[in-house]
Amino acid sequence: MNQAVTPQKASRLTQLKNRLLKVIMPTHVRRGFFILSLASYVLKQARPDTILAHQLVNQLDLPCKPRVLYLAMDNNQSIWSGLQSAFDCLENHDDRAVGSFVDEVIRSMPGWMPYSNTRLMRQDAIRTLRAARTYAQAA
Repeated sequence: MNQAVTPQKASRLTQLKNRLLKVIMPTHVRRGFFILSLASYVLKQARPDTILAHQLVNQLDLPCKPRVLYLAMDNNQSIWSGLQSAFDCLENHDDRAVGSFVDEVIRSMPGWMPYSNTRLMRQDAIRTLRAARTYAQAA
C-alpha cells in the first residue's frame, strides 16, 4: 500500500522531529550549532574549517569541543536553507542591515535549534557575524 504523505502528516512529523532533537541535543550544543553553522553559511564554506571552529569556540566561550560542531558547519546550507537574503560579511553593513539579517536568521532557524530567549540568540548572531567578518578579513 502506497500512502501519500499529506501536508498535515508532514507538519506533524516535523514537529515530532523538532521536539526529539530538542530533547536529545543539550542547550549548549544547539547554541554551538547555531553559531558555527551561521558562521560557515555567511562565509560560504562547504566544508568544516577547523581553525574557524577553534576560534569561535574560544572567542564566544562555547562549552563544547570544536570537533562536535563540525557537523553544523558541514550542514550549514541545509540548516539555513530558509534564509531569503544573502549576507556578505566583508561589506560594511550599518546596524539596521545587520539587525534585519539577524531578524531573518531568528525567524528561519529550524524548529529544533532555539536554545534560549530571542535576545541572547540575537546577541550571539551579531557576535558571530562580527567574528566571521574578522576571520574573512584575515584570510
